[in-house]
Amino acid sequence: MSSDLDLNLDYQLALEPGLDEYGIGLIGAGFIIRDCHLPAYAQAGFRVVGICSRNPARADEVAALRSVPTVYRDYHELLVAGRRTCAAFSRKSRWQ
Repeated sequence: MSSDLDLNLDYQLALEPGLDEYGIGLIGAGFIIRDCHLPAYAQAGFRVVGICSRNPARADEVAALRSVPTVYRDYHELLVAGRRTCAAFSRKSRWQ
């Protein structure tokens, strides 16, 4: 059975001019950040600039796995480090 349906989707997000100057700082280093947010940001071409977690060893591990350039020891340090950084965070759901 042949189909004429075009499944080649144009899903690449076109960034507004100047948005590529911003970086993403991540607060949290659990499963959602490691296996969902970071791969999606990489696929979209977003620039991740740093990560922090209540568990510094986990932040180090995720940064090494996903090529995050800087690990901060707490969110205060992450937030004051960059003037052009957007913060994204993830926390454990109470239902997990």
